[in-house]
Order: sequence, then structure tokens, then C-alpha cells
Amino acid sequence: MKANKHNVPAEFRPLLPLARTWGIADEAERSEFLERAPLPRRRAMVSAVFPHFDAIEQWSRDQLRTTSVREEAILLNLLCAAATEAIFDVYAEQ
Repeated sequence: MKANKHNVPAEFRPLLPLARTWGIADEAERSEFLERAPLPRRRAMVSAVFPHFDAIEQWSRDQLRTTSVREEAILLNLLCAAATEAIFDVYAEQ
């Protein structure tokens, strides 16, 4: 999935490379990818995403109300899904 940085708020633009890597739509594939990823990579992803989690969710909801859903909103939501899935393992393995 492609993402145009000009279609997202400036505060989320640094997350787009992470979204391209971790924003996997298929739940089984995403889970597999997370399991194979080294703990430090998962921890870095979770740490980068969670400060923006609520803002991403709000922006995505606003996108639904005002325009057709942009690929960027979907991609960032998939990144949030990956972070949510990974957080339990990240903190359980500390």
C-alpha cells in the first residue's frame, strides 16, 4: 500500500516508514511478521506508535466523516493494530 506524506498530518509523517513495514492487512501475516521480528525492533515500533495512537485514531475517524477513506488512514490504522498486537509481547519479555 502506498502512502503520500502530504495526505497525513505532519506529526504522523515520521511514522509512514514504520506503517509501510508493519502495516500488514492480513492478520495472520501480521502476526507471523511480528513473531519473526526481533524484540528490539518490535519495542522500537511500539515506542514510536503509542504516543500517537489516540491522535491517529481520531484523525482516521475524521477522515471517514469528511472524505473517502485514504490509503494513508488505513495504513496508519494497520500500524496501530500491529503495535497493539506487539505490546503484550514487548512488555512481557522485559
